[in-house]
Amino acid sequence: ELKLIESMMTEATRATFSSMSVGFQKQFLEDRDPHGNVQVAHIECEKLLVAMVEHELKQRKKAGTFSGKFSGISHYMGYE
Repeated sequence: ELKLIESMMTEATRATFSSMSVGFQKQFLEDRDPHGNVQVAHIECEKLLVAMVEHELKQRKKAGTFSGKFSGISHYMGYE
């Protein structure tokens, strides 16, 4: 199912979507509201941001452009 959905995405969108864990991908694909919008309140945005920063820093470490440490801590502040 995810592969079919990815095949309909632009290259840039597919690259971003593929970089997320399956759990986050499913959160973006959950049921929509009556207007067809993604229910952003159901997406753990704070955890997604930490995961994406961690992924980017791993890539930079491999490339030798980052040598620091990162320990992301998320906190849900509510939405809407």
